[in-house]
Amino acid sequence: MNDTNYLIEVRDLTMEFDQPTGGPLKVLNGVSMAISHGDTVALMGQNGCGKTTLLRIIAGELAPTSGKVYLGGKDASSMPAYKRARFIGRVHQESYKSLASDLTVEETLALAARRNDHLLFGFPKTQDVVETVCRFSERAADFVGPRMRLVSRTLSGGQRQLLAIITSILGQPRVLLLDEHLASLDSQYRNVAAEMLASHVRQQQGAALAVTHDLDWVADVRAISLRFADGTLIAGYVDSTNEGNA
Repeated sequence: MNDTNYLIEVRDLTMEFDQPTGGPLKVLNGVSMAISHGDTVALMGQNGCGKTTLLRIIAGELAPTSGKVYLGGKDASSMPAYKRARFIGRVHQESYKSLASDLTVEETLALAARRNDHLLFGFPKTQDVVETVCRFSERAADFVGPRMRLVSRTLSGGQRQLLAIITSILGQPRVLLLDEHLASLDSQYRNVAAEMLASHVRQQQGAALAVTHDLDWVADVRAISLRFADGTLIAGYVDSTNEGNA
């Protein structure tokens, strides 16, 4: 990671949740990190150690107990929701959280392609959407082309998740936040997703932050690997021999 022009910077982040008994539950404990243009970063560690909570705070879904998040050098706490949405592309582990199930593939992609446009009405042409997808991955374009008229809820779980990944990238965010985004993908769709991600980070001079347990993916995309343990971020690369059941 570079030391200038951070796309994401987290400073001394702490998160506590109230419990009915036993006092507050501390999930994050003084977490600091920075992500630069061109970085793909994997957050790894056992379930419940704070990885997804960190993603939710960066996305604006949770307010931290203390500490700061900066997006593109700006304090995220004072950033309007629409600006944060333009800056961040979000992919959840569950595809239903990322997609509107009653929209067709074409409608879903068209909305994503227009996300950062101002005061434009009507959908772009189908061919224009496919060509935009093709700029990131020909295989992704081959996937969406014959499915444009299908309603997204009729797709298989893996197909919906791949569509969610394509949709998030079409919005051309500066940062992708990925939460176990590979969980329902087979090997073919995993390869398409990895190609899309690498192309996006390269073309948009963006970055990606992923919660994952998948060491093969980390190696394939040459991600910077950081380990979480008990709400604390431990700098350094993950040793695959010690990852265990994380």
